[in-house]
Amino acid sequence: MRALRQLHPAMRRYWASRTKWSGFTILFEIIAQLSGEPKIPQRVMWRLLKALSGRAIRRHVGNEDLGTLTRVIRLYVRHICTEGARGPSPEYKQVVDTNPLESLLDWWLAVGRLENMPAKQSIFNSVLRRGDEWHNRIQRGGIL
Repeated sequence: MRALRQLHPAMRRYWASRTKWSGFTILFEIIAQLSGEPKIPQRVMWRLLKALSGRAIRRHVGNEDLGTLTRVIRLYVRHICTEGARGPSPEYKQVVDTNPLESLLDWWLAVGRLENMPAKQSIFNSVLRRGDEWHNRIQRGGIL
């Protein structure tokens, strides 16, 4: 319940009205696993919700994959919170809106989760580089 209390009241109402919605279900599970981390800013939370609900993550992710998905989200959140100042500043909005969460999740679904990536000691830039390399191979017509 601590994770649910962390959510903004508008998000709690939305969650309550859509409890069967897979994007919210997976986000709630991730928030519960990140309970020892600093509070996730609301703008980042909405970005996570949008990215997780736009994917077929719930169909492809089992409980055994939740740990690595949580590591991807943890790296992303830490990166956002260190790169951009917390708060409603235009710079913060730009940092949140321009970081490639959706492409990172694409890579993770296709390759990362099968390789049990990211490793616990991974840093955001190395994971992002792997994702970019994978997307470049796809664009050049390479094999997944």
